[in-house]
Amino acid sequence: MLHFGDQDHLLSYELITEPAEVVRYAVVRDAAMHQAVPYERFATQVAATE
Repeated sequence: MLHFGDQDHLLSYELITEPAEVVRYAVVRDAAMHQAVPYERFATQVAATE
């Protein structure tokens, strides 16, 4: 797991080796990837609301 500060700089990381925890984070990652959109589309949507 990566830990970032307010300025998006990497502060620290931790290695997760517990199998159940690894699976839990993989499920969360997969859900996020399923909902993700390309940056260009995101930027267009944000610009349209400004």
